[in-house]
Amino acid sequence: MQLSPEEHRSALKELCKAHFAKAAQDAFGSAGIDALMLVLDALSRIYAYVEPTLIEGPAIVANPTDDSMLLDRNKAEPIQDFSALLKWTRTGFVLELCADGAMYVALPASLDVIAASQTAVVYEYDSAGERFVLRGKTAEVPKLVASCASQFSVPTFRELGAALEHYGLRMVRMSSCLMLKDVWADDRRIFLKRKPEARMRDSLNNFLAARLDASHEVRPEQSMDESHPVDLKVTHHLSNRMAIIEIKWLGDSRGPDGKITVRHRDARAIEGAKQLAGYLDQNIRFAPLQITRGYYVLIDARRRGLSEATVTVSKADGMYYCDTEIDFDVHYDQTRADFERPFRMFVEPLCDG
Repeated sequence: MQLSPEEHRSALKELCKAHFAKAAQDAFGSAGIDALMLVLDALSRIYAYVEPTLIEGPAIVANPTDDSMLLDRNKAEPIQDFSALLKWTRTGFVLELCADGAMYVALPASLDVIAASQTAVVYEYDSAGERFVLRGKTAEVPKLVASCASQFSVPTFRELGAALEHYGLRMVRMSSCLMLKDVWADDRRIFLKRKPEARMRDSLNNFLAARLDASHEVRPEQSMDESHPVDLKVTHHLSNRMAIIEIKWLGDSRGPDGKITVRHRDARAIEGAKQLAGYLDQNIRFAPLQITRGYYVLIDARRRGLSEATVTVSKADGMYYCDTEIDFDVHYDQTRADFERPFRMFVEPLCDG
């Protein structure tokens, strides 16, 4: 199920009204409704800055329904803006919302959720899901949109990941896209043309521009420094999320004269991963408040045993690399939170036999 941002917000409002408003009123009367609405408003603003999948500990937001203070003011840190929560993603946080508009943040262990829920509307997000806790009773937040880690965030990175998976299966695998049909030196998808990367980039750019909703802007060849452009940049207008996409191809290319010009294998893939990690490091330095993810797309056209005399391939040789993953020396997707797992997209040739 894919909703526009406006549809998502509208559906979420109805969901909260149906599931939580009555519970808040039963627990605290009209003060419970007011506290719930304040927490809901804060959640949409928090997740505009903080990507929920990057929060490594619980995220707790609480608003007292009376004049009580939930956090020890000697141990809590006052904040003026929700963007300050970015530095708390590695530990998780408790955010207390006060009636006068003040906000205080502390480590999750600073608050006993069950005890706090006796006088406050408490929201909690962790790896198991998200919920409201009211006078010790838990109300789980239903999954309205499966691609959202939190139902109060707009799906950005997960939506992009799903689009890339679809692109690999539906467009790349059989070169179904007209632009991808044009990258081949032969009609059996054995050799690529010399320097096919521009057409590959344009193909993915057009696909994402059509697939993602209007809150996403897709642009090709965006400069990360004075001399190195990244292939694609996807910006989300409703939040501080941005994705940069690096595309590399593997396989053999040949020129119009029939001679093999380049053979790209694992070393090429490893070089591209290192390059993307470098782009992400630069972005952190220049845009520390922006949440950026790196996506590495490998269009894999490797065939076994090709020579300049090759005009056909057997199924054994043509499909040899179909399930052969790249032997990366550094698995950036396992060592850093801003690097998605590489998307290796194998292109099938037309084989004999």
